[in-house]
Amino acid sequence: MYGDLIIARKEIPTSYHLSVVIDDAEQGINLVTRGLDIYPATSIHRLLQIVLNLPEPQWYHHNLLREQSGEKLSKTNKSTSIKSLRDKKIRNDEILSLIQSIEAFPDDI
Repeated sequence: MYGDLIIARKEIPTSYHLSVVIDDAEQGINLVTRGLDIYPATSIHRLLQIVLNLPEPQWYHHNLLREQSGEKLSKTNKSTSIKSLRDKKIRNDEILSLIQSIEAFPDDI
């Protein structure tokens, strides 16, 4: 389905796929929440977890969160981040309520 996957190159010691799988395992991440745009990479990540004998987290892929202009929220566009909301002392429950109001997440998250 994907052909040969690049795990590392001479100029780039590791790929996104390998890095994220190892980082998640080392940090004890047990719930991976990502946008649907990353969904196709889940099978690659799961394969790497099996090969490397790493634990499988739960996966949740949400609809993309978008600006009022319709562009997806992203660091590249300097969109509001959860970190910036926390820096403003906004509580976690308020952040979750804000995200749920965008209808990208179900109520039971």
